Amino acid sequence: MIENFDKLSLHSDSSHHSQQGIPKITKPNPFHLHTEERGLEKEKLFTLQILQKQLEEEKARIPKANPYPYSTDYPVMPPNLCRNKAQSQRLSTWIA
Repeated sequence: MIENFDKLSLHSDSSHHSQQGIPKITKPNPFHLHTEERGLEKEKLFTLQILQKQLEEEKARIPKANPYPYSTDYPVMPPNLCRNKAQSQRLSTWIA
């Protein structure tokens, strides 16, 4: 009975084991996914948007002086306002 059991086992013959040898390690072939491309493009666009927002924030932090308009450099004296010399002298001292 024991003899029959040895014949039924898978590796009963030592010659069968040596013929099979060591199995080769499989090397998977690289494959190309379009979703990876789209993901990389989306990441690049996102980083560009963040950089643009940071630049805008930095520009907003720098105070910018607003000069007065040209019309305020020299006072305008309307001709109807100065009717006599006394009024014109008071206005000229007030403006200067």
